[in-house]
Amino acid sequence: MAITKVTRNLLNTGIDDQSNATAITIDSSENVTFTGTGQATRLGLGVAPHATAALNITTTNQHMRLNNGAELGIIELDSDGHINIWAHGDNETINLKTGSGSGANVLSVVGNNVGIGTSNPLTTFQVKVATNKNLMVQDALSSTALKFLNDGGTAYTTGTINADSLIINADSGGNITAPNQPSFLCYPTANFTASAGSGVYTFSSESFDKGGNYNTTNGRFTAPVSGRYLFTAVLAMFSSTTALTYFGIGFRVNGSGDIYYGGWGHKPSDSTFARNSSTVILELLANDYVEIYIETAASHGVYGAGNGSNTRWSGQLLS
Repeated sequence: MAITKVTRNLLNTGIDDQSNATAITIDSSENVTFTGTGQATRLGLGVAPHATAALNITTTNQHMRLNNGAELGIIELDSDGHINIWAHGDNETINLKTGSGSGANVLSVVGNNVGIGTSNPLTTFQVKVATNKNLMVQDALSSTALKFLNDGGTAYTTGTINADSLIINADSGGNITAPNQPSFLCYPTANFTASAGSGVYTFSSESFDKGGNYNTTNGRFTAPVSGRYLFTAVLAMFSSTTALTYFGIGFRVNGSGDIYYGGWGHKPSDSTFARNSSTVILELLANDYVEIYIETAASHGVYGAGNGSNTRWSGQLLS
């Protein structure tokens, strides 16, 4: 090994393993430089240099300490193999940055709060998308809530959770809607006569049909997904002198099994109107279909049209 000392005409000290090659240079300002190829570009602390790493540190339950004179930062590999990044002290900050220059914060940990898109997270977890558009996790009474808040974290802003076909909106008053939930209301286009006995009927007009799951041609509602569906129906009968000892409206799944009538109405022989209704929650599998049935003791006129204000059938996916 050769050591070249600093002299008046030589301002560097060189340490090498042979007289004609300098591996470590310490200049007059005490800056240390590793030069050369092979092992000269790698350093091992507590162990030999690694073949593919510039720096190889091997100790037991030890860490790397970074100190700027006032603040302390620690990078640690503990005995369990966990890598810990530690801003030493209360309410200190750890930032993950990208970009050039001073960089831009992508993720910030401030004390016990985590922020994405903000270096000053107000809650345990905050994602800042744009000005006054934040997704935050906050304590709400005795539970934890996911909220859409302004930059001050004090007021709701309009927000949406969108996962494929699921859309949930929250307005400024905190009211939540699911506008893409399957839902429909259909009705007979015109008045018609229901035949005596039980039969399936097609209501060929709609007020709305979110998802397009009701077919006005065959009168079937087909479940787009498995779940629990609420169905309601109203049957409005003409005023006439025909007496009906019973009449009703109900639902049937896949064209077989029980028909879910909501009890029975009756109509005396004087000229009076009559109405009957049915409500049920059915658990359906995807692609199950539901049809509407009417049963009367005798043929009788039924009120249609009216945008569903008379006879109608409606449905909604609940869960």
